[in-house]
Amino acid sequence: MVVIDGDTIRVGYERVRLQGFNAPELHSPACARELELAIQAREFLRTWLVDKRPILIRTGVDHYGRTLAKAVPDPGPAMVARGIAEEYACILRCPRKKDWCNAR
Repeated sequence: MVVIDGDTIRVGYERVRLQGFNAPELHSPACARELELAIQAREFLRTWLVDKRPILIRTGVDHYGRTLAKAVPDPGPAMVARGIAEEYACILRCPRKKDWCNAR
């Protein structure tokens, strides 16, 4: 598994979007703070995957063509508690995501 950002991984050639949480954008951050949080989220997920070795339960495909999957155990609650992710269960026609630049 290769960590692309705080909520997306690659398993072989398959891009997988982990469900249940949303991490700050690493590849198109709106500000320096979002980039800093995105790097923290990516590093947390990288370490978490090695330590926990989750099972991925595939649930579908999103509008970007990524596989949607739930991880068991789920890294989301630990990431939310650290302030590097938000709870997010939406898939289609979703409300605006968190403004990482102005949130405290």
